[in-house]
Amino acid sequence: MIYPDLETTVSYSFGVGILAAILKKNRHEVKLLHLNEEIGYLFDLERIREDVEHFKPEIIAFSSTSNQFRFVKEIAIFLRKNFNIPAICGGVHATLCPDEVISIDGIDFICRGEGDVAFLEFVNRLEKKQDVTNIKGIWAKSDGDIVRNPLRPVVENLDSLPFADREVFQSDKILKISRGWVNILSGRGCPFLCSYCVNHCYSTLYKSNVKSLVRHRSVENVLKEISLIVKDKNARMINFNDDTFTLDKEWVLEFCEKYPKKFKLPFACNVRVTNFDEDMAAALKNAGCEELKIGVESGNEKIRRIILDRFTPDHVMLKAFSIAKKAGLRCWAYNMIGIPTETRENVLETVKLNAKIRPYIIRCSIFFPYKGTKIYDYCVQNNMIDKEKEDKFSNYFEGSILKMDSISQVEILKFKKMFKWYVDAYSYIEVSSFFKELVEKFEQLPGMLWENGKAQEMVSKVDKQIDGLFKTQKKEHYTTRRQLDLNFCKDLNFQLP
Repeated sequence: MIYPDLETTVSYSFGVGILAAILKKNRHEVKLLHLNEEIGYLFDLERIREDVEHFKPEIIAFSSTSNQFRFVKEIAIFLRKNFNIPAICGGVHATLCPDEVISIDGIDFICRGEGDVAFLEFVNRLEKKQDVTNIKGIWAKSDGDIVRNPLRPVVENLDSLPFADREVFQSDKILKISRGWVNILSGRGCPFLCSYCVNHCYSTLYKSNVKSLVRHRSVENVLKEISLIVKDKNARMINFNDDTFTLDKEWVLEFCEKYPKKFKLPFACNVRVTNFDEDMAAALKNAGCEELKIGVESGNEKIRRIILDRFTPDHVMLKAFSIAKKAGLRCWAYNMIGIPTETRENVLETVKLNAKIRPYIIRCSIFFPYKGTKIYDYCVQNNMIDKEKEDKFSNYFEGSILKMDSISQVEILKFKKMFKWYVDAYSYIEVSSFFKELVEKFEQLPGMLWENGKAQEMVSKVDKQIDGLFKTQKKEHYTTRRQLDLNFCKDLNFQLP
């Protein structure tokens, strides 16, 4: 199995982990090549070739997101020149862009949708030298043609699946890099139809109401997996990666009743403000929840409603953050800049909303339209996508792939790099006027310096000096935790964990 996870912080793929567990349970040998700089596996074709040659696989299986597919493409073509080993690709990109993926030389099959059953049947048949071109969920190249088999139904009973295999990943390294955070999923699916997310695509693919695709593992099943996780003494936080952990209030309340009776380890989860209230907040806090991650996305209600299909008024957003804080829960706020039609004034609205909320952690990413989503089609129809950049960027932090008249590329780069300065400038804190002056000075730098990265280097250098000074003076401001998180320094007692 080859999973590229490059030019970004290291992550754990539940899809790959569960497939590895299923294969092992059925007596297949599995090796994973997890490509990521933080764990020491760089994009090195020769190293990949040597690892494949050493393991001598009978099948090569890629899993890929859209951002990472350019690496899959290059690896697949390279390996085909060196080996005559059949290759299959699964994951979200193969599901949403199947014709693009199967057209690649070096990829013979793709797995669309949930592959838990389809991939095992595929491997079993391949081992027995049986026909693999008529398996539901699998597309196959055959005699110069492509056999497009229909999707397989989703797995209804998630408890029937084995726990994701963590041994195939370098879980000890990932645990250390993530400061002891261990990711887990309590279910699959999301009932909301945000334009930038794949959930509405799955609804179309499976010809089903998106709500019917939402499934939960039983509370007991989740607790059983956690009992295995906590055996690792380096685990410090259970992190639920479900899109919305609080979808089913009855399930959450049952979990919150049983979890603290078995475990003392704190946990974090994703919350949608429309599925959150005082009862939920109190239950989560009493159960050991410490941090809630909430999608703000944009500070402009019209953009949230019309462009992102997120129907959440500001007052609902502010109320949810207030409820969480009163319950003693630390909140994250996820934000996007460079959204289609967005202007400089709109980004400042996002800044000001964060300044008003004052989250424990702020995350700011640059909007990236994924193929297959509603908003991608919108961008194509309005001639917004720079195809050269689309094929180049492997994450949503380095720049925008959109061409927009409403906001320039340089403005987006400025907001991304100085986002915490902007938030501090618009906050009611002692040093706000200082940050206002700082932002104004750096905004006057020539655009060329932002385009070539020199301005970003200057910001980092100055920020390090300012951060050190204000920490010593114990003055409220945002600091950087890793390269993605902006952390409110007061909540950390002016230290970093």
